[in-house]
Amino acid sequence: MDFGHSFSRTLEADERFQLRHGEAVAIDCVFSSLIAEQKGLLPTNEAEELLALYATLGLPCSIAGITAETYAATASCLSERA
Repeated sequence: MDFGHSFSRTLEADERFQLRHGEAVAIDCVFSSLIAEQKGLLPTNEAEELLALYATLGLPCSIAGITAETYAATASCLSERA
């Protein structure tokens, strides 16, 4: 699986968000990095660097209105592929 493509399709498919592909991929990168950090697979400083870079570039880092159910569905996509 390519970085940013773990669950961007799930985010794109949720019609409430109306995300473009690139936006979904950017958010996927952030989600994936945070999950990797939580699992101890990515050092905290590297996750922070990614978030700072995205903010500097004006890339989306989150979704207004995301629900716990959508987050759980996207996270389960990662578990199924692991």
